[in-house]
Amino acid sequence: MANERIGSALPFKGVGANYIEKIDTDGKQLTSADSGKTFMCHQNATADVGVNLPSISETIAGWNARFILAGASSNDFQILPYGGVLDGGATDEDDKMYVMRGPGPITGSATVDVASLADATGSALFDITVTGADLGDFAMAAPAVDPEGLIITANVRAANTVEVSVHNETAGTVNLASTTWKAGVWSNSIGGGSADLVKFNTEAGVGLSSIDMFCDGTNWWATIQGPGEAALGVG
Repeated sequence: MANERIGSALPFKGVGANYIEKIDTDGKQLTSADSGKTFMCHQNATADVGVNLPSISETIAGWNARFILAGASSNDFQILPYGGVLDGGATDEDDKMYVMRGPGPITGSATVDVASLADATGSALFDITVTGADLGDFAMAAPAVDPEGLIITANVRAANTVEVSVHNETAGTVNLASTTWKAGVWSNSIGGGSADLVKFNTEAGVGLSSIDMFCDGTNWWATIQGPGEAALGVG
């Protein structure tokens, strides 16, 4: 694997302006010359991939780039401010980042065995971790199999935690056995607060998840779209 430029067309003047670039390897440091690019981001099966934004200054006011998840794997793809390190550890050069959520959900999943549920009396209650979920957000959940008429409700009971309730009113016993349950959360607030980084987590969708970064010369602003993105250090 290697980070590489994709294609050779230059729609506008300037060396390296507005072209598409692939990133699949940790440790890439972006510069002021990378403004206007679209980055196709590939998660890595070995470890998290991190890419660092340029250092904030008035000279890069207006710097912007789009990051699109183009390849999914078992580890996160993290977008870090200058001086930031993987998983949100700060350094003296760590720049401030603000996060705005788009209309799409953030998601999480868990493997759950809902044992045989008797009619009327059968019920199950379990949690699914959805990083970035907060009290007051809207939540839904569903199994990766036919729910067979079970009544399923979901709510955010604590930060990053969706509680799923399953109840049987079908007039018969239902056994879903072990399967993947997915939860989606829609934020009740447009603003996501400040963060140490933004990332495509392992629930993000290829072709569905993107992050737009913009610098006003003082702070970074991130707009996240689609399922699976999560902001660390929000507060």
